[in-house]
Amino acid sequence: MNSIRNLSSYDIAGKGIPDKIKTKILVCHMTPLDALESILGFPLGVSIKSGYRSKEWEKKHGRSGYSQHTYSELGAVDLTFDDFQNKKEHVIEALSKHTHYTRIAIYNSFLHIDYKNAQDDRWLYDFNWKRIRRLNEE
Repeated sequence: MNSIRNLSSYDIAGKGIPDKIKTKILVCHMTPLDALESILGFPLGVSIKSGYRSKEWEKKHGRSGYSQHTYSELGAVDLTFDDFQNKKEHVIEALSKHTHYTRIAIYNSFLHIDYKNAQDDRWLYDFNWKRIRRLNEE
């Protein structure tokens, strides 16, 4: 599991992260996930170094280049943790109540989290990006 506190965990290509994107990672992901980890009481990680992907990396791998992982907006992280299947609902609830992420998508071994939707349009999705339910708000 790659640490939420290590910038290199967010660099899928391993070629370094532009300074502007480092700031987005720190403010929009590291800080809220660090606080969330304290609330949950167990470690969170970045899945398969899946945070920042350049548009070039995306296109080279057959993707559109418009993923939230390119950080053209606030960016995305694929979040994982030990005992994923048993803890995922607890983590989803905590993300919903204690962060401002607007989209959470459930995959087999990680949660994709990002800010693409508006704050008044926060949703939980399945891995096909079908809406499951609205996220709770404090």
